[in-house]
Amino acid sequence: DFSVKHCKIGRNYEGDDAMHVAYATGVIEYNEFNHARSDALDIDISKVSVNHNGFYNSGNDALDIMTTQLTAHHNIYSHSGDKGLSVGECSQAFIAQSVFKNNHIALEVKDQSVVTANELILENSQYKAINLYLKNKRYSKGGVLTAHKIAINGNKRVTVDQSSVL
Repeated sequence: DFSVKHCKIGRNYEGDDAMHVAYATGVIEYNEFNHARSDALDIDISKVSVNHNGFYNSGNDALDIMTTQLTAHHNIYSHSGDKGLSVGECSQAFIAQSVFKNNHIALEVKDQSVVTANELILENSQYKAINLYLKNKRYSKGGVLTAHKIAINGNKRVTVDQSSVL
């Protein structure tokens, strides 16, 4: 079990991720992730709450989860080189009251992952606002997204492949 609160994380010069969590249960709150070399926060095979954080200028993904149970609310995902939030490999996530601004792709759900999203703002995505698909052939389905009160401003491109559900 762990807790990370009120920290400034970023500008890593070694390794891919500014912060990597694996096989853990914990809370990450009130932090600022800025200028990560690749992913700002990468969470694998864990159960984590990520709340009231700012993710800015990540080289790759702001938040990347794999085989994880995530609860995330009141976060800002801004200017990521790839995804604001990437949910994959059989993860389950509840995301609420967050803003995605100027990311390459705001939200991506793939590989049998299930996301419930409520009260999100997706602004000015460079490539896509939302992307659901099957990436890894080890999984039988793509991504599932149930969304309530989602505002998409600027680029409204949403893609859903035949193995995914929106």
